[in-house]
Amino acid sequence: MCTDGNPVKAPDALKAGIVDQLIEGDLLKGAVAFAREIAGKPAPRTRERNQKLGTPEQNAPIFAAARENVRRKQRNLIAPLAAIDAIEAASTLPFEEGCQVEAKLFIDCLYSDQSKALIHVFFGEREVAKVPDIPKETPTITVNSAAVVGAGTMGSGIAMVFANAGIPVLLKDADRTALDRGLTTFAKTMLRRCIADATPSKPSTSDSR
Repeated sequence: MCTDGNPVKAPDALKAGIVDQLIEGDLLKGAVAFAREIAGKPAPRTRERNQKLGTPEQNAPIFAAARENVRRKQRNLIAPLAAIDAIEAASTLPFEEGCQVEAKLFIDCLYSDQSKALIHVFFGEREVAKVPDIPKETPTITVNSAAVVGAGTMGSGIAMVFANAGIPVLLKDADRTALDRGLTTFAKTMLRRCIADATPSKPSTSDSR
């Protein structure tokens, strides 16, 4: 969960021990009933909640598989691997030592060049979506297909963006050699992504002179 950042459904969170109870129906009544149920009972501290932890020998292949998955799907990113290191430290070291390791890993990631770059990308992506003088309520046009003129590095890259979005795209170039080179680059890049994701994927493309 820490490495991929994907949302977790409530039943899965309950099963994993992240939440204590799910409430069906009236939320307020359910919350009050749960509060009364646990009132006066000792609340276990985080360091004491170790029922789901296995032995280092049992966990070793889990961590190894997680690291391999991250190296394959999130290549060259340091934060996902640091998250695994922190979790491993939490499950193998005394609580205080595990917290110290996690704090150091966090600081290392926070002040890394990758962190600065990703923060820049985060805000940059949001800024480019804002077009001055165009109101938010302006209706948008649905794009059902696209054509890219020029099969060079930029043109092939733009075509890949459309294909990744599921939009059929026509890649056009006056030079057949340039077109073939662009399509080859396109196919190789998409193949690498498919292998990295370990899921079948086929871009929707057409070529024309």
